[in-house]
Amino acid sequence: MLNYLRGGQAVYDSGQFFKDGFDPARPAQVPDDYVTDGTWVWRGGTAYHLEHHGIAPEPDLLRHIRDNGFRLPPLGPDERERGKQTLRLHRLLVPPPSFR
Repeated sequence: MLNYLRGGQAVYDSGQFFKDGFDPARPAQVPDDYVTDGTWVWRGGTAYHLEHHGIAPEPDLLRHIRDNGFRLPPLGPDERERGKQTLRLHRLLVPPPSFR
């Protein structure tokens, strides 16, 4: 499961890390990124929370990963672009404001 979650293709990565909301004493190490397998898009923190707190992904994503036999399909640039479109559609990836 962890390999699947970590092995997806990066859709967006801010290069920054968040504090762990379940253990605020930890240094900021929850990645601020999104990953895809060509079908699903998930936060990079999904793998982090599974590894460090035993918190499984949402049930539909978990079922999807199991249905794929825990193996990622081959991924190319089209999957990354579709993932970006999904983030834009849900207003999770928006362009910065223009200053005129």
